[in-house]
Amino acid sequence: MGYSYEQELGFVSSDDKDGAIKFCLNQVLQGRLFEQLLMLLSDENGIEGFGGDPCWDLERRSPYVAENEGWPDWASFKATACEIYSLEHPETFYRRDDFLSFIERALKVYLDRHPDRRDDCVGVFNELQRIYSSGRSARC
Repeated sequence: MGYSYEQELGFVSSDDKDGAIKFCLNQVLQGRLFEQLLMLLSDENGIEGFGGDPCWDLERRSPYVAENEGWPDWASFKATACEIYSLEHPETFYRRDDFLSFIERALKVYLDRHPDRRDDCVGVFNELQRIYSSGRSARC
């Protein structure tokens, strides 16, 4: 777990507008948190968010709250990284398709580095395929 995926995820500097999601996904890959990611994507077993130390979160818009305070109307997901990382954009919101595109890129990065670990993320791949085939989201 002692290496970073930030370069492969395209993290370029602290002013990267997508720095928070790239940071969060780096943490997911390092921690092999694919089960939590699967639950975040799933409508059936869905969770509203997960995160970890040091201080990051991935969240989805709650279907149980009429208005998610502070969320733009168009947003389905949010990535947050604490101020300690000095990101210019520590909290970013995403449309579903854009968020799924970042997930796909992260899985590709992970498997490019670890082709023998496909089983780690097969559940996430299957959920993405289910989402795309259901028509709820355009293919990224």
